[in-house]
Order: sequence, then C-alpha cells, then structure tokens
Amino acid sequence: MLKKLGVQILIAVVLIALTSADSFAQKRVKFRRGSNSAVVSGSLGKNAKRVFIVSGKTGQALSISVKAANKDIFVHPEGEEMGEWGSGFSQALEADGDFRFVLDNQGKATTFTMTVTVK
Repeated sequence: MLKKLGVQILIAVVLIALTSADSFAQKRVKFRRGSNSAVVSGSLGKNAKRVFIVSGKTGQALSISVKAANKDIFVHPEGEEMGEWGSGFSQALEADGDFRFVLDNQGKATTFTMTVTVK
C-alpha cells in the first residue's frame, strides 16, 4: 500500500515537472566577442513561456525581434503583462545589469528565431 502511494506521488511529480518545464526555463543571451547582436533559435510548447536574460549598461539601446512559425509568440518584460510589445521592441536601458524578458507563446507548439541587439 505504502509502495503504491509512493509510486503515484513520483508519477505526479514527474508529470508536473514535464508540463511546466518551459515555464521555468531561463536562458542568458550571449554575444560573440566584439558583436552587439545575437540570434537565438528554439522551440516553445503550446501556451509556454521562456525567460531570457541580457546584460547591458544604462543608455544602451536594446532591440528584440522574434519570428515564429505560428505567429503567436509575444515579447514582454518579466513580471509585466503583454502590452504593446508584440513580436519585438526597442528601448533604452535604464540601469546597468541584467534585463529579463519573456517569450510568451499564445498558440500551438512552435519554433522561433529571435534577434537581440544591445548598442
């Protein structure tokens, strides 16, 4: 009886981890030496999100553009709802350090290509 309960709990934990893996995934955007832009390609599951981190300095311009096979991926700052960002944006960084943003897939599983530029 106890063994059966333990197996059921283990199965439940694994299922939760698998279904929410994209929600907790974070990836740092890395630039090649001497380059101010990077291209990141990947995939996102149905209705999944992924957090990206990019470093910059006060006053630098950050630009992000995303192309997705399903046209349903949106970009927004971590902790904020989707606003006017859509599939890309450009803004001046207000502080030195890390800037976190989210790719938010509002449709079926898809592939994407994202270009991130910091000048």
